[in-house]
Amino acid sequence: MDKEKIISDTEYKLITKKKQKIYIVLVIIFFCGVFEILPEQVIAIVPAILFIWETCELFFNKNAIAGYRLWFKKKNTRNK
Repeated sequence: MDKEKIISDTEYKLITKKKQKIYIVLVIIFFCGVFEILPEQVIAIVPAILFIWETCELFFNKNAIAGYRLWFKKKNTRNK
């Protein structure tokens, strides 16, 4: 008999509700662009804003800033 592999929470995490909503909006905007329902400005600007927002959240969250501090501290102590 083969045993089923159980995937723990640390190996695979589902996307959050917020990210699901963002992806849904992007898919809707994509199809509205394909069928030429929305103007080109909306199709270009809204995904750009969402991309910039997600990038800022990724690089400036609490864990990332702590990691930057640790990296900067290690870099400065090694050079002295």
